[in-house]
Parts: sequence; structure tokens; C-alpha cells
Amino acid sequence: MSITVLSVDFDAWPVVQAENRFNDPPAEGWRYVMVRVRVQNVGGSVTVEQDVGDSDFSFVSSAVLYTTFGSSCGVIPDDLGASLFLGGSVEGNVCIQLPVDGSDVAMLYEPLFSFDNSDRRWFEIGQPESIQVLASVSTEVETEAGIPQGSARTNPVQAGRSLATPNGLSITVLSVDYDAWPLVQAENSFNDPPATGRRYVIVRVRVQNVGGSAAAESDAAEHDFSFVSSAVLYTTFGSSCGVIPDELDAKLFLGSSVEGNVCVQLPVDGSGILMLYEPFFSFDTANRRWLGLISNAD
Repeated sequence: MSITVLSVDFDAWPVVQAENRFNDPPAEGWRYVMVRVRVQNVGGSVTVEQDVGDSDFSFVSSAVLYTTFGSSCGVIPDDLGASLFLGGSVEGNVCIQLPVDGSDVAMLYEPLFSFDNSDRRWFEIGQPESIQVLASVSTEVETEAGIPQGSARTNPVQAGRSLATPNGLSITVLSVDYDAWPLVQAENSFNDPPATGRRYVIVRVRVQNVGGSAAAESDAAEHDFSFVSSAVLYTTFGSSCGVIPDELDAKLFLGSSVEGNVCVQLPVDGSGILMLYEPFFSFDTANRRWLGLISNAD
């Protein structure tokens, strides 16, 4: 990972308060410090993503270590959290509560659940005079024809063709709407529009139970799907569209089928968009299957 400090707010309570009125102010003698960082995957894999989040960072002030768990700011704007394939990059905020009179403040990066101090990296906290540009790492993926189609990001099933999953389902992409905000807005007037630079993408899929059980149903729902755009993984939880029309959500016995919509918020200028199927609460990447979308994303 390549990590760059973009900016620092040493008095971030007004921003935190504006994000959620239920956030508590910092304790007396303390302050909220918010650091905006950019993270790029410069040496990883095109097939296995690496996670990064605010929980990977902690801070030292006056020789005391403070974690984002124990010294949380509450709900913050644009909280850092992403899964990055090779070349993918993300910007986000990390926030910590620190003593007002603390000295020698530094930020520590240590991957969550890492127990090797050699993985640690230290950052000076201050307003940078200049920002280093992103590394020149391609997000393009070359197709591997020698592996089963759909089994990896390097060989997705083509749009319109059915994909067989290890749990006995057959999934087919039927259509894609790359500018779905009008549909989402019409479905529920309380839905928020996509963020600046983002768009709602609705994918209509057909799911059929072709290899399951006649006695036990198989689930098929929107949360079984996520998306990759410009080598960044977006889940339907973290990049939700809100209430959408005809959301995919069904329980299928052997032979039954259903159609429904899956929606995600993606960058307008994203490239290499793919859809990933991974059964909810599955912790085995062997269950993953990759689906291509129609080529015209504009």
C-alpha cells in the first residue's frame, strides 16, 4: 500500500457535529483530530483485494498510543474504508480524540489483525506543502483464458450468459442502467441522490436454482453482490442506493427462478466494471463468481 496524508484538521468537532447531531463532543481537555489520507494498492494482486480502513490507524501523542477504537470520534464524514485490487486508490478520513496539550503527534499505520511490528509505518501529522501524485499503476486486467470462466476477475462470464455458482444457482445479467437515479428517486422520494462524482447503477439479474435441494431453499438477494470499478471493490451495503424498485430478494427451491434488481453507487469515471457474486456470510473466496456487464458504460 502507498499511503499519503492529504490534510489535517486539528479541531474537527464542528465537522463531526455536522455529520451526526447525536455525536458527543470531545471530552474536556481533548479535541477531535481528523486526517484525510489517500491509499493506493501499488504492489498487490489483480485477483485478491486488500482492505484498508480507519481501524488500521492509531496515533501517538506525548508518548501515549491512542486507537480509533478506544478514542473514537463517532460517526464521521467520508470514513476511510475500502477494498483495493492492484492499482486501486481511495481517499477517506481517519478521526481520533487526542489531548489538546499533547505533543509530538504522529500517525501509525498497522494493518488490522497484524501481529508483526515490521508491518508498522509512521507518518508525521501536519499540513503538507505538496501532495505526491498517484503512482503509475495500471488498473487494467488481462484475461486468463486457461481458467474456468467466471471463477476469477481475470476471466468473468460475459453479459447475457448464465453463470453457474458452487451453491447450485444460475445467474444471468439481463440489463444494466448506468444512470439509475431517476428510477431510484421515483421509487422513494426520501432516497438521497448519488454523491458528487458518483452514479447509481442498477443491474437486473435472473437467478435460478438449478442444483440445489427440493427440500431446502437457497437465498438470492442484493447483498450477495458487489462491484469492482477502477480496481476498487464496492459493496451494496457500503455504497447503497437506498430503497430501489424490485430489489432482488428471494428463497428458491430446486427449479424455481426469480428476476430482480441490484443497485450500487459507483464513480462516474470508473472503468473495468464487473459484478461479483459471493453468498452472504461466505468466508471462502472459492465461492466467488465474476460477471461481466455490457461494454458501453456511458
